Amino acid sequence: MSVTEQGRRISRVARDLRPSGIREFFDLVVGMDDVISLGVGEPDFPTPWRACDAVIESLRHGATSYTSNRGMVELRVEIAEYLSQRFGVQYDPDEEILVTVGASEAVDLAMRVLLDPGDEFLVPDPAYVSYAPCVELAYGHAVAVPTHLEDEFRIKPGPLSDACSERTRGLLFCNPSNPTGAIMRREDLEAVAEVARDRDLLERLPAVHGAHLEGPFISPDRLGAQPPNAVHPSPELVAEALATGVVRVVTLAPEVEGAVEAAGAFAAAGTRVSVGHTVAGHADVAAVAAAVRSHGGTLGFTHLYNAMPGLGSREPGVVGAAFADASAFAEVILDLHHVHAVSFMAAVAAKPGRLHLITDAIRAAGSGDGASELGGQPVVVAGGAARLHDGTLAGSVLTLDRALRNAVSAGMRLRDALASTSAVPAAYLGVMDRGRIAVGTRADLVVLDASLAVTDVWVAGRPGE
Repeated sequence: MSVTEQGRRISRVARDLRPSGIREFFDLVVGMDDVISLGVGEPDFPTPWRACDAVIESLRHGATSYTSNRGMVELRVEIAEYLSQRFGVQYDPDEEILVTVGASEAVDLAMRVLLDPGDEFLVPDPAYVSYAPCVELAYGHAVAVPTHLEDEFRIKPGPLSDACSERTRGLLFCNPSNPTGAIMRREDLEAVAEVARDRDLLERLPAVHGAHLEGPFISPDRLGAQPPNAVHPSPELVAEALATGVVRVVTLAPEVEGAVEAAGAFAAAGTRVSVGHTVAGHADVAAVAAAVRSHGGTLGFTHLYNAMPGLGSREPGVVGAAFADASAFAEVILDLHHVHAVSFMAAVAAKPGRLHLITDAIRAAGSGDGASELGGQPVVVAGGAARLHDGTLAGSVLTLDRALRNAVSAGMRLRDALASTSAVPAAYLGVMDRGRIAVGTRADLVVLDASLAVTDVWVAGRPGE
């Protein structure tokens, strides 16, 4: 394979990253006995034997297996105690502390969580070498904030404010600075905070309620476009999922081993249990529904009609079970590729006040026809539908405003269609501060014109971008 062919297999973002100048110097001086390298940021003495002995002792005691994704519980407790004693701040070791392998991993994870494609993050110049690449690899743009020798390379409010735009999501820096050694004084930090308030940077952070874990507790026979990684929901895996603290909805196939017990555990933790990616019969669904409700939970159905048995005269299937369960909620992907308009209206009639529209959108949404990917699998978008090479629908390129218009065109009343994109999903998730217009609720508003096209967006009472 030629260098050119190899380059085509690498993403544009990765190709455009600049190599680290510090690392270039490091490689240059390796093997030079008469050169002292100060560039990598490590001490000029070997690791103390006390630390080495502790590592060796832990290996002798078998500490060689995986830990929690959040890090060892004992370590997180110690970190919380240290922060409390040293700085007087309180963090929950179970929910608010994450141990990473070095700072670069932490920065990378933070950027992936905070940034949408095209968002900007401010980075002092000069800065630690991985800051800008972490922003760029999260499909954001790193915007330099110049610092100068005469200011001891401290971040000043003027250049900081000048670098802000409507796409700015935050500022990434460490104190003391790497590589300049600059120390931000209290007044410097207060000035930075003032700029953040003036430019509304804090209000622009996304208000993400949580995650929908749509797999791996599903049927291997109804994967849809998911990779073949289906597993049974063992108590250990359920506990691991809940330990993340972010799972608000989980899709379960009722017929898989352990599904009933898992449904009860998720429901008891406040997670919505949604039936989907399944070959179950109505009796299997009923068993899961009973487990959910016995633990005070709420039942849903994942993208109704898709990846589940349909309604029959002698076998109700999952769709029939959804229609017959008056209190259960159900999602619909109304791009008119996943669900026919008449089938949609049948669901509207069967589930008043319980049907909500979703997009199931993948990263290709808004990008037009062409090649994309979903979970590492190649996807082709054509004619408004995303498909794997075998023709399987692979998520969608739908937007919620288009789903709303499709619902109204299919025959749903406008007020009900609007509720299916706001009040109904909020009720399903138990989110009481949004989804409706009322005194004391969060003012998240989407303004539509007569053709139901979006004209304006307000987030938490502030105009969007």
